[in-house]
Amino acid sequence: MTWAIEFSSAPCLPTWPEDCQPNPGVYRFELALWLADAGYPGRTRDWAVSIRERRNLEQRLHRVADHAALDNLGRQIVELLRDERIEVLRAQAAT
Repeated sequence: MTWAIEFSSAPCLPTWPEDCQPNPGVYRFELALWLADAGYPGRTRDWAVSIRERRNLEQRLHRVADHAALDNLGRQIVELLRDERIEVLRAQAAT
């Protein structure tokens, strides 16, 4: 199961200039930092977050999954965004 969350945000901006990004247009570090620190003021930027569970080989072979933990994390991220008054454009669990 995978969650896909997309949102636009003025508070959530990249820290480094585009030409200093290890992967231009992909801001994983900045997004993780912002989610931890609850954001920066600035202009609007579109973001997409995907979370998925990490499973070892044995779990994959036996089709063992903890959908409840992943669902809980997805809901917490959506709640954090809403608490920060950020409009969530789309949030859904996908298999």
